[in-house]
Order: sequence, then structure tokens, then C-alpha cells
Amino acid sequence: MNFLIDDLLILSVANTAKRAFLIWLSVILFNNEVTILSGLGTTVVISGVLLYNKAQEYDKRSSSESLIINFQPKFYDKKIQDA
Repeated sequence: MNFLIDDLLILSVANTAKRAFLIWLSVILFNNEVTILSGLGTTVVISGVLLYNKAQEYDKRSSSESLIINFQPKFYDKKIQDA
């Protein structure tokens, strides 16, 4: 179920980024007026996408580090007991 939530979140972020891209594409192609609100909205969208990507990198890195730290071979306890 967690994979479904992650996939839906990724689709939501991609849809939001697409909307910001289309707003700026319409500004360039059709010479639409750039308002403060559209500029602010695009800034928020780009910042959110960047923060989301950084959070994913951090989550992957921290989960892989915790797997490495918590890994102990099965023979580890036996060697301590024998010594």
C-alpha cells in the first residue's frame, strides 16, 4: 500500500510541475501578462518540486545507511560467546 501512496504523490508533484510549465509556456507563446501571483505560484511550485526531490534523496540515503548499520552477520554472537 505504501508504494501506491508514493506513486500517487509522484503523480501529483509531476502534475503540479506540468501546470507551472504550461503557465510559463503560455506566457512565452501567447505573450500573456506575468502577474505577481503567477510568478509567486511558479516559484512555490519549483521550490516544492526541488524540496520533494531532496526529501526523496535524504530518505533513500538514510534508509540505506540504517540497513548497513543494523546489519550483523549470524556468526557475530557465536564468536563473542566463544571468546
